[in-house]
Formats: sequence, structure tokens, C-alpha cells
Amino acid sequence: MRFRDRLPIPDSVARALKPPASVAAGKASPWGGRALALVPLLVTLLFVALAFPRAAPPSEIPLPTIDERELAKIEASDRELADLAKKGLSDDTRILGSAIRAYFLLHDDDVSTSSDVVKRRGELNQATAIVMRSTPHEIKLLRAAQLEVFQAALLAFESTGVESQDLREVGGGFVRRMRDVGWMRGNRFVADRIVRAVLFKLAWNATLGIIDDPILALSRDELRALHGFYLRFPHVPEQQKISLELARKNATSPAACEETAALERAALEDFRLEKVKRLGAIDPEYPTAFAIGVVSYRRGRYSMAAEAFRDWLRMHPNGPLALRAQNHLKASVAADERL
Repeated sequence: MRFRDRLPIPDSVARALKPPASVAAGKASPWGGRALALVPLLVTLLFVALAFPRAAPPSEIPLPTIDERELAKIEASDRELADLAKKGLSDDTRILGSAIRAYFLLHDDDVSTSSDVVKRRGELNQATAIVMRSTPHEIKLLRAAQLEVFQAALLAFESTGVESQDLREVGGGFVRRMRDVGWMRGNRFVADRIVRAVLFKLAWNATLGIIDDPILALSRDELRALHGFYLRFPHVPEQQKISLELARKNATSPAACEETAALERAALEDFRLEKVKRLGAIDPEYPTAFAIGVVSYRRGRYSMAAEAFRDWLRMHPNGPLALRAQNHLKASVAADERL
């Protein structure tokens, strides 16, 4: 016998294993047999409740599935590229870096004239074209170096509330834009480090006019992270913001205020719907039709929601979202009939 087999059983375990007094005395509880007989019935009722659809309005929009390990690799790669940039870049690339900073600083300056901005824009375009011809491999190093400056400058801004020159030169009007769309809470930007990097890269690429070049292309997981952020933090599109602000200013009655609030909610869901469709084009694994159904229901377009849930069920009659889609379909049809 091994040593551990000789150890006494703890009192708590012994008490748990001890049978009830009635059983030990050979007595049977009058309810014991009846309770056991009810178990199959209860299981059947539970199965029926879970297996058959019921009208349930959708609430949560599905978020994309992100490979965090891939994002960690991208972050590590960006750090390595920034370190390489510190070891030295060609003259052409350094001129481009200076042109980017000068353009952002001037472009975000309220007192700059349009002719100054046009001039800086021309210099930036010329510097970009030269680097893309002479040392295209360095363009990603430059972006990584300026991304590192941007991340550090944004953290400093969140601590101090002061926009440094570095932040203005590599981020342009970033803080002002984020305030405009409601993504700043005081001096804190609501996005995490990954989304900050993705937003920076997209803006940087667009500023240089390098949209489709594979050298600077973002990964699918980066775009998933970005669109997940969009779905969690929608904002009113710029073209609707002015009209909503005017309507809010002129709303003098509770009914008018509620109507304005409803318009704003609709604008937010329209933003979400656009991002859902764009995400579906990027990510074939995203449940696009299901998400369109959720957003459409929240938007009050119940017939569109019902059709989207039907589309999802036609493509995925089984699976983890099938029963939820059936429940949401019933709720959508019922809501549409009440209109």
C-alpha cells in the first residue's frame, strides 16, 4: 500500500459521502421516487423550450473574431521596423519624413492659407513619388518610426492634456477629429493601442496617396479590430451632424426632442450598417447577414431585418446562430406586422 492510501479521509469528505439518515435506516423518502420520475419530463420540457424558436428582439451585434497572436506579431514587427529606421534612412526618405511633418503641421494650423497648404501638398507628393521610385522598402520603416512617435505623443497628451508638436506633426488634427466624432472622453481616446495604430496607418497611407500598394497594406486582423471598434463606438456621419445639431437647437417641445433623438439613433445605426457591410467584404468569416438583421431591426427596418435573418438561415440552417436567427426572425416579422 502506498503512503497516500494510508492517509485518513478528511471529515468534510466523510460527511459528504455519508448517506442520509433515512436511507441508512432503510427508510425511503415518500417524495424520492416521484422526484426521480419527474426528471425525464423536466428534461423534455427544457429541450422543447430551447429547440423551438420564440420571438426575441436582437440586441447584440456580433463582433469579428480576431487572432490576438497575429496582432501581437504585427506590433512586434512595427517595433523592429522603427528600430531599423533609427539606424538610418536614405536622404530621400528623411526628406519625405520632414515633408509629412510640415504638411500635417501646416494643414492643422487655422491661420494657414490655402496656397501654403497647396504648396506643402505638392512637396509631399513629390517626396513620396521619389521614395517610391528609389527606396520603396523604406516607406514602411518611415511609417513605423512615425507611428512610434504618434503612440508616445498621444499617451503624453492623455496625461497632460497638452498637444505636443510631435503629436501635431505626425497626427495632424487627430485629437480634434476624435473629439468631433465623440471618441474622446475628456483627454482620453477610447480606442486601445491596436486600433490607434490602425487608424494612424490608414490616415498615413491616405495622406501619402498610397492606398492599394501591398507594401503598406493592413492585415485582415487589423481591419477586423478596427471594424469591431466602429461597431462598438458608432458616430453620426459628418454630412448628417450639422443638420442634427440644427434640429436639436430648434427642438422646443418634448416631442421634437424625441424626434431629434430618434434621428440621431437612426444615423448611428446607419453608420453601423455601413461598417457591417464593409467588414463582410473584408472578412468572409464574419456573420454579415445576421449582423445586417440585427442592425436593421435596431434601425426600425423590420422587413429588411426579417429578410436578412432569412438569408442567414438559408446559408446556415444549423450552427451556433441558427436558433437566435429564428428567434430574431419571428420578432422582426411580428414588429413589421405591427407597423
